[in-house]
Amino acid sequence: LVKCGLESVVDELVRFGRKHKGIIDWNAKTPWAALHLTKPEYKILLDIEDKHRYQTVECLHYWRKVNRKARIEGAITLVTNEMWNFHKVHLEKYVFPLDITAEKIAKSIRRGGSQFWTDYIDAAEKLGYDLKNPVVVFPKDLKRAHDLAISQVKYETNQKLEAEGRASVERRKKRYNFVSGDYLIRVAETMQEIIAEGKVLLHCVGGYAERHMKEQTTILFVRRADDPDIPLCTVEYRNGAIIQAYCRKNTDPPQEIKDFLELWKDYLYKKQKKEEAGADTLAPAA
Repeated sequence: LVKCGLESVVDELVRFGRKHKGIIDWNAKTPWAALHLTKPEYKILLDIEDKHRYQTVECLHYWRKVNRKARIEGAITLVTNEMWNFHKVHLEKYVFPLDITAEKIAKSIRRGGSQFWTDYIDAAEKLGYDLKNPVVVFPKDLKRAHDLAISQVKYETNQKLEAEGRASVERRKKRYNFVSGDYLIRVAETMQEIIAEGKVLLHCVGGYAERHMKEQTTILFVRRADDPDIPLCTVEYRNGAIIQAYCRKNTDPPQEIKDFLELWKDYLYKKQKKEEAGADTLAPAA
């Protein structure tokens, strides 16, 4: 095995006891038998660079576990094109059982972008797509299939988060929503609402949507009381303090909104004190 460029495999056996079970037969009498190859396949293996040899044997081993038609030439194609190294799990699980040549596999993955394909397969798996169908595994328009799948995953994730966070939002609305004079402040009710706020005001509040639904922070909207649907100022509130408050393009709010936010903070303080006083009144005597 050392002579055929697999020094690292031998070294791992000696130093760490790693036997690469199933891939290498240490009791075999010939190097090709040790690698579960025929003699002609072993000769083909020796024609490629040393650095690709073990990965080729490994790739062929897993391919033949689910598809006996797999050929060493195909494994070499996947290894030398960096497909096996980067897509090992997906290839073994979804591609190898299909009757597709290595050339087509490599071409299909490269055509739309290697990372695009990986992200698409991950999303397709979450959505329960039929990944036994080669047309689904390798769609003709990978970018379109990728965008649709990613969009659907995000939608379902957001729906789940919003369902789980609905009670929290309702509770925070009762505590934080406030109107005084020309302005109101209210808790954001959905992730989409937060994302839309960021797009209109050209700031990054959309990135806080998930944390808001998980109650890791609270996002609130300041609006004019007579025009409550028009974004004006966005507030992040956490641990009893305003963390940040920004208007369009991350500009500071005007003084009248700052004054309104001070009124709101005073309202929250008095409300908390009233609740604490009520709790003290109801507490049993020592």
